[in-house]
Amino acid sequence: IIQKKNAERLGFTDHIRIYCCDWHNAVPELYKQGSVFDIVFLDPPYAMVNLTDVFETLISVITSETIIILEHQTNTQPVVPECYEIIKQRSWGFASANIYKLNKNI
Repeated sequence: IIQKKNAERLGFTDHIRIYCCDWHNAVPELYKQGSVFDIVFLDPPYAMVNLTDVFETLISVITSETIIILEHQTNTQPVVPECYEIIKQRSWGFASANIYKLNKNI
């Protein structure tokens, strides 16, 4: 996969884990392993706009300092729980990315 090749090229293979699997299975397993992530990249199908379940499940493997980068279709705003705030947004044609953190004020 391209992500693995990029990590190898940049010399990050000892510092990252790449999972290409369904989040329903991955996040509970990662929680059981005691995993906690600094950065999470999400690239769901563009038709998947309501990401509430995904973001609620992620709470078990992140901290208040974790950033979550979500790719989505431009002109759509993904639905996520209120405990997350958008800290940055970017668009490139039909693709956009939102960067989220847990809202410390909630």
